[in-house]
Amino acid sequence: MKKLIVIASLSTALLASGAAQADWRGNWLLGVSGAYNWYDGSFDHNVDFDAPVNPPPASFHNDLDSKGWSWGLLGGYQVRYAEWLFGAEVNVDWHNHDHTQNYVHTVDFGVADIASNVAATFKRDTDWGLTARIGYEVLPCFIPYIRAGAVWVRDKLDVVAQANLPAGFLPLTLATEDSHHATRFIGGIGAEAPVPYIAGLTFRAEYNYIPGKRVETSSNWSVPGVISEVAAKQHINTLKASLVYNFTI
Repeated sequence: MKKLIVIASLSTALLASGAAQADWRGNWLLGVSGAYNWYDGSFDHNVDFDAPVNPPPASFHNDLDSKGWSWGLLGGYQVRYAEWLFGAEVNVDWHNHDHTQNYVHTVDFGVADIASNVAATFKRDTDWGLTARIGYEVLPCFIPYIRAGAVWVRDKLDVVAQANLPAGFLPLTLATEDSHHATRFIGGIGAEAPVPYIAGLTFRAEYNYIPGKRVETSSNWSVPGVISEVAAKQHINTLKASLVYNFTI
């Protein structure tokens, strides 16, 4: 009798384990995306003097805001358990973002207040991301989800400035650039639903946010003793739409 009880218990456990494994369904996926991005940030310009005539440093803070489009590819793997979805994805997005913003800064050069024309160009090329996705099917075939992970970005800052000095003096010019590679956090929310009449194809709409990091550079002007430091920082807000094909095994 004891042997029958043990056998029955083991059989029940094995059947329960098999049923649980059957509830887990996994698949690979591949997709394309397009996004509208707005870049909210700031541009800081500091001018310091180390010369016989030594006026106080001049500091300027300006907005550096722009908008643009990007497109990308994504791939990954996901599993479903009951109404839950768990996935991991790699994506690459091409921004090709090149925005120039012009400012006029009035700088005290000791003998007079001189207006300086500044052109700051902020560039972003390609983002590489690795993220996790967790969703829940609240309605048949409709899955809201959250996304979190890391993205690797490269920002570049070019600055050209010119101050027109009084007659008899050469123009005061500055040209400097720097680039910054950084790994940043990315987070977002979205929803996914199947495309009618095409098996395996789904449509996603989501919002993502990437906080900014500073890109800094320093350079001398065209006269000794005048040092210019510039920095930019931009946050990326993204509205993204994706078509994703889910491969069945």
